[in-house]
Amino acid sequence: MKLIALYVLTTLFIVLVGEIRKKPSTKTFLKADSSFKGIKAALSICASWIWAPALFISTQIAYEWGISALFWFSLPNILALTVFGRLAKKVREKVPEGFSFFSLLEKMPKEDSARLALRIIFIGLQIGCLGIQVTAGAELLSISSNLPYDILVCVMVLLPLMYSFRSGLRSSVLTDWIQCLLILFAAFIFLYYFPNDFTKKILIQEMKPFQPFNYKLMTEFGLAASLTLIFGCFADQQAWQRAFAVPQKSIKKLFFQGALLHGIITFSLGLFGAWIYTTGYLAHNVQLVGGEFINKEMGSFIFALFVFMALSGLCSTVDSVYCAVSSLVMTEFQTKPNELRVGRYAMLFTALLGICIGFFRIPVITLWLMVGILRLSSVSAILALIFFPTLNTKAISRSIIFGALTGFPLFILGAITGNSIVKLLAILTCLLVSLLTLIYYWLRSTRSKLLSQKAGSVML
Repeated sequence: MKLIALYVLTTLFIVLVGEIRKKPSTKTFLKADSSFKGIKAALSICASWIWAPALFISTQIAYEWGISALFWFSLPNILALTVFGRLAKKVREKVPEGFSFFSLLEKMPKEDSARLALRIIFIGLQIGCLGIQVTAGAELLSISSNLPYDILVCVMVLLPLMYSFRSGLRSSVLTDWIQCLLILFAAFIFLYYFPNDFTKKILIQEMKPFQPFNYKLMTEFGLAASLTLIFGCFADQQAWQRAFAVPQKSIKKLFFQGALLHGIITFSLGLFGAWIYTTGYLAHNVQLVGGEFINKEMGSFIFALFVFMALSGLCSTVDSVYCAVSSLVMTEFQTKPNELRVGRYAMLFTALLGICIGFFRIPVITLWLMVGILRLSSVSAILALIFFPTLNTKAISRSIIFGALTGFPLFILGAITGNSIVKLLAILTCLLVSLLTLIYYWLRSTRSKLLSQKAGSVML
């Protein structure tokens, strides 16, 4: 409990010192004054993409599968942010002064079905992300540190709210880069404790061999993880908000730097899991193998660092969720004159939802399924709007709906039966159906235009 209190007080002190003399405005709340650049921007991009469970998953999968699993985890995360940076640059070139992906849809009526479907996707993803952070993070920390679950839920939800509430994205950015540095520091400290013969163990294969294309690894983890990660950014308002807050000319570079930082963190924590395997340690709970090992084998200072790292990963994403939801509400649903008040109300309501999800302990698998399907069902539609802006909006909305309707049942079946092949099939089906729906309506629209032109020429 003392560690939690220390983290809370330190975070609030940093924000108080950094923000006390700065008056918040709509521009600071949504775009951090557009002064978001340099290494701090890259660190913030990295921090917002590091979901806290990923910090544990990196260690877990390397412990279970060896370094091979990191090929399917670290690399797709790097690719996700790198590809997104290129797409975001294209969007910024079209709407340089926008606030989100929806700025690209200025000519699309607010009540359009495609716009409505995308709103549901974008906001649903943030709520799902918040639920995963709060539930998984509080569960994992409560087990590894013996702190009460309910108290940790409140810390996860309320601490980021307290420092995001006043200045929005500017406060989030201020804490993000510090939290990311803390995560990097913790990862390197863990590596510092590796024995001198660890490299030799890797070379002589005392650990699990490097076989990234092993059929079992690919079907049970690799392919599904890669597809959901690579397509994960496209409907993520946290990433879009940062893309509109950095200098237009630096978007690709900053997202690539954020991607590399993310890769360094996840790969380092994965190496930590691989080392734990070589020690012969048997985890009581494999999801918590890193925390368990640190708590039992590495002393109180390292365990305190582990707790700070986990809290940093949790809070950096939760505060980004608040900023993302408030940004969407202020730009898409704004009806009252006081925009900041509307954004803050959105934050409060989101925090209330986070507490409810945490207290009711909605299964993480349920939240993950929702997030995964929402991501995959919207990929084709988002790419179409970027590269084919004249496409019929009915095609966009139906692409999302049909992709979700075919993916969800298979995902649920795969989760209930524990069948990884069915879950992989759900991912592929969702992607394929949404893409084919777009192609079908595009061909139909093209054919109708050709027939109309032909009829017109006959009449003439």
